[in-house]
Amino acid sequence: MSRFSRGIDRRDAKQLSKNRFARLDADITSAYDDEDDSPAVKCVPISRNGGTVSRVINRLAGGVLHGRNSKKKDQQVMRGAAGASKNAEMVFKIRIPQGRKYTIAWVMRQLHQQVEELKPLLIAYTQKGDIEFLLKSEESAEALRAISRRIVHKNTGDRVTILSDKIVAPWNKLNKTEVEVINAVVDSRFNYDSRALDLSEFALDPKFKERDLHMMLNKNNVMLTAIDRIDEKYGTITALSLQGNRLRFLDYAAVLTSVTKFVKVLDLSNNQIDKISELDKLKGLPVETLFFEGNPLCEQLTNATAYLRSSLKILGDGFDGTPVQAAPHVPTLEDEETTNEPPTRASGPGFYSNDNLRILVERFLVEFFKQYDGENAAVTRKNLMAAYDADNSMFTLTIANMRDSQLVRYPNE
Repeated sequence: MSRFSRGIDRRDAKQLSKNRFARLDADITSAYDDEDDSPAVKCVPISRNGGTVSRVINRLAGGVLHGRNSKKKDQQVMRGAAGASKNAEMVFKIRIPQGRKYTIAWVMRQLHQQVEELKPLLIAYTQKGDIEFLLKSEESAEALRAISRRIVHKNTGDRVTILSDKIVAPWNKLNKTEVEVINAVVDSRFNYDSRALDLSEFALDPKFKERDLHMMLNKNNVMLTAIDRIDEKYGTITALSLQGNRLRFLDYAAVLTSVTKFVKVLDLSNNQIDKISELDKLKGLPVETLFFEGNPLCEQLTNATAYLRSSLKILGDGFDGTPVQAAPHVPTLEDEETTNEPPTRASGPGFYSNDNLRILVERFLVEFFKQYDGENAAVTRKNLMAAYDADNSMFTLTIANMRDSQLVRYPNE
């Protein structure tokens, strides 16, 4: 006869697990101090031949009693990651084996239909053809694991497997002060009347300068912190400006497709975006108006059709089922008489019809600015004014007024 059947030394499961782990770590005992009045967890021994429900109950109970997903396990993962710093953050890596045959667009559409508030980060294919992305939310990761093999591809009949693992995030976590200042800056940039959020030239905000902080949006952790604030308070914005932030890659900004679901106006102008593939990452935003001038990519676009094609990477293929396409040209009286000639390549930023013209234009600009802003500018500028023929001039060049680091306009002369 066992001692339990005789009623000797009978203890509940919480007390057993507490004493067991207290021998390994004295700090564990303090974790139960506030739970003395809570009802004891009853452990029901289940045989190996138990059913599926019994095995699931045992697995869940074991996870609770043995401290699954505890902070200590996270610390072990951090120590196992080479070069992980003290500011590391734990995230969940989700993997869809052989996801390439489904495509990212199809997989994301299915997952969003099954799991609410899903905010995937860094969605990409692996070399093996899997789909991988990161999640910051443990609840979302658990929900995805629960629907593994429940999604069936209609054409192939394959069941989509979803695997999850906890890893160290590929970015460093900002400290509390930095997060508070970023949140304050985001809050100050919101316009309640127009539901617009202006994050243009984010790093130049006076609040950062007062604390000597360099919080540029092209830093991954800064971008994520700003998006977290948007998700927390400003998810219903209809206009967003990211102008002038030196953005070249939009991997982290891509989570905006899951956060800002009502954005109609998006300003990406004056950044460093040089590939059309970057705009693919923002596809899915309900954008109707896009500002994109001032990016290196614009120099590669030679006509309005190419510009529109790149814009459609964000705008999608249509609105409310109506296809979006370039408006056909309507002849007017202002058209030149040479419209019947074979079409030539349109001029655009960074384009010259031939090298001779390029050399001529460059020499003109160099000489012009020598006269305008040279050593004897006070004298030579008068020569420029005398040379200007307002009646017979062929074109007028205007340049946007530049701003210095103090945001003070240059004086008019």
